[in-house]
Amino acid sequence: MRLSRGRPIFCLYGGMGSLNDVILQSGGVTPAEDNERFDALRTDAWKQANALAR
Repeated sequence: MRLSRGRPIFCLYGGMGSLNDVILQSGGVTPAEDNERFDALRTDAWKQANALAR
């Protein structure tokens, strides 16, 4: 079976310990702005992979 472009990234998004569970911290502090930016990047990567997989 040949995987379409973008499909391997989907493995990063499912289950416990996945990319969805990542929270950025620095010195015990959770910087909200950094986590919001990371969430936006993670969402964009999902959307782009989904578009490639179609």
